[in-house]
Amino acid sequence: MIFAIRPVQLIDYEDLRPLIDPHDPEPKAMQVFARLVGADSCAIIGAYRDDRAVGYVAAQDYGPHLRHGDFHRIVRMHDLIVTEISARARRRYSTTECGNRVGERSCPLR
Repeated sequence: MIFAIRPVQLIDYEDLRPLIDPHDPEPKAMQVFARLVGADSCAIIGAYRDDRAVGYVAAQDYGPHLRHGDFHRIVRMHDLIVTEISARARRRYSTTECGNRVGERSCPLR
């Protein structure tokens, strides 16, 4: 399974729209997307398979820390959306170390 990972561009909006599922109606949703894609403080990286968007991650740089300056910047990941997962990855991540399915309350690690 080969994926192409690259920064999202404005022309990717229609392909990413179902994954983003914006609450704003058009054309405002497109305007928000365009503003974020063009902003230096935002990074939106897309995952593509067969020229179709299958996921994205969006992060925002909040800038330098008050005491540490540019030595320590604050960046927040807003979204991590993935629509596909391989069968091998599903088997690997569907159980925790204690053997229970992820989300079950009986696991002492949760």
